[in-house]
Amino acid sequence: MNIIYLCPSGNYASLVAANIHLNKLKNNATIKEVEQLPYYLDINSTKGQFYFIGLDNKKRSVYTLAIETHPSIITKTAEDLMKISQKNDKEIKLVDVSPFTPKYIKLRKSPFFKKILTKHISKMLLEIDRLVQNNT
Repeated sequence: MNIIYLCPSGNYASLVAANIHLNKLKNNATIKEVEQLPYYLDINSTKGQFYFIGLDNKKRSVYTLAIETHPSIITKTAEDLMKISQKNDKEIKLVDVSPFTPKYIKLRKSPFFKKILTKHISKMLLEIDRLVQNNT
């Protein structure tokens, strides 16, 4: 099975969720630990590109995906691709963590906003952890 965490940037809430899923980040992580995640707020990330984050303890591949503001379209597309390819819908699990991403994420290129965004995500760690636990 592949688990894909979705968020507008692919390197914010989805990256945090994927690392919580893989036990690389705890729900009480410090701001510094969040900032040190590979790809965190990477301004060079590509929309629509999957980022492999790792294998979980059940040997499932965990990815993030940047979806801009269209999680329902991406989810529907993935479901239809599974049907077309006659794959079992249990092979891919999509987890939308977009609600944890603030509207001002597009300002992430500014060092000032990076600190604000990191503080924001730090406050959301417990809620993201709950979502991850409910979907794994």
